[in-house]
Parts: sequence; structure tokens; C-alpha cells
Amino acid sequence: RLLELITNAAECSWEGRDIDTAQRWIEKGIGFLDREREHADRDPRRLYTLAITVHSLRGDYATAQRYGERLEKARADRAGGAKAATPGGVLRVPILSRALTIDQMQSKLVDEGEVFSNVFDPLITTDAAGNLVPALCERWEADPSSTLFRFRIRDGLTRHDGAPVGALEILQCLEGAIRRAPDDLPAALASMRGAQEFAEGSADRVSGLRVTDERELEITLVEPVPIYLSLLTDVRMRLAFDVGGRLEGTGPFRFESISHDTVRLERHRSWWKGRPALAETIEFRTGMN
Repeated sequence: RLLELITNAAECSWEGRDIDTAQRWIEKGIGFLDREREHADRDPRRLYTLAITVHSLRGDYATAQRYGERLEKARADRAGGAKAATPGGVLRVPILSRALTIDQMQSKLVDEGEVFSNVFDPLITTDAAGNLVPALCERWEADPSSTLFRFRIRDGLTRHDGAPVGALEILQCLEGAIRRAPDDLPAALASMRGAQEFAEGSADRVSGLRVTDERELEITLVEPVPIYLSLLTDVRMRLAFDVGGRLEGTGPFRFESISHDTVRLERHRSWWKGRPALAETIEFRTGMN
């Protein structure tokens, strides 16, 4: 009974688009299941299904995979040992309003951010506890002055179209982001030395961006910003590479199609984290009940 109540609370929070609360209820439910392993009558399938959805949307595919394995076992147990389900299929996600853009620099809506988090990766992200962790960089160094930051880019990164990504490509990506939104720069771009001049067209490059070798990028700021690394986790700081007017990412999914009420993403099988996402396709749709 308690598991059912927790699951209902998690589903209500999810349906209300309160993802943080949904995740907290999910964690309570998982904790309850872990403590009550001896009760074989518990049916955790709804909770595991929701856990997979929430963690997939947040880009935590390792955790989603772990809950997927639990879900498969629970299904097999309920079916008396029937063959477990395999990864694949379509994950359909309701959104409150139609996504207005596929350019993260023009993002205004929370729903757009959910789409972008599956297509574009950042240099730095946060874990479930809110701690800064590497993403496209494998490590970073912050100068004591809080004006200079060095990023070591992961080896072997590629865009969805297979093109390699190194420090130079990321520098060009950041400059491209400034070009696409010169009048509305996120703080992480606006604070770079030379960013305003580049945005205004009075400079042909951002002086605060420098490649020191093929995998190392330096960012120099106009003035000290001790929280600069946190600014890099902004959804608009996810890296979208402009390829002839088409935006390519490095994330676990790539754009497949976009219509008036649906954004459809397909799984990127060569994602740099090594383990592809569980779902073959994600559909973000308006008008779903």
C-alpha cells in the first residue's frame, strides 16, 4: 500500500511537470523497495518506468539503464520468468507548449530545455546532488584570480554527423553562439574578454578564447567571476555546432523531425559516454493527456 501511494505521488508530480518533486518521490519509493526486498508481493513496475523516464530526460542514462534492468526483472518475475524486454521503442513525453526553436541560444521555455538536454552537451554539468562534474571536458583548472579557466576536452568526441570535436571546434562553437544571439548573451558568454566587441562586429574573434593544443581550451574573463563554472551549466551554454545552418550536437539523441506539435529525436548510437540511451526514439508532444 505504501509503495502504491508513493508511486501515485510521483506520477502526480510528473504529470504536473514538477520533475524535481517527482524524482524525490521516486527516490523514496526506490529506498522503500530496497529496504523491503523480502516482500515479493510488491509491484514496482510503474515506479521503475517513471524512474527511467525522469532520469532519461535528465541525461542520466546510466541510472536509467540500471532501473531498466530492474524493470525487466520485475516484468519477468510477474510473467513467471518470461523473456525480459529489450531496449528500444518510443518514449513519449508531454509538453505544455509547442517548442518554439531548436536553437538553444533562443530558448525561452522549460520544455525547450528538456529537448536540448537530450541533443546538446555542455562542457560542465551537475550531478543529482548539484555538484559540478565534467561533461565534454574531462577536467578543468581555475586560476586563483577567477579570470582564467582551462578545460581539457575529452579525446575522441564526435558530433552526430561523425565529425571530430576538439578544442578548436568548441571555440568556434562558442563564437557561433555569440553570433546567433548578440543582443541576449548568457552570462557565461557575456563575461568573456572580447565577447561584446565580437557581438558588436568590431572584432573578428573573441580575444578571451584561446586554443593551447588540440584538446585544451582557455577562457579569459573581463573581470573575476568566482561562480563562472556554475554559469557554464546554463541550458544555453550547451554546445550546438552550426553546420551550414543546421545545428549538430554530441548528445545521446539527435533531431529526427519537427512538426507543429511534435519534436522527434532518434538515438545517437555513438554517444561519447559509451552506453546508448534505452529508448530508440523520444517524442515530445503537445496535447497529450
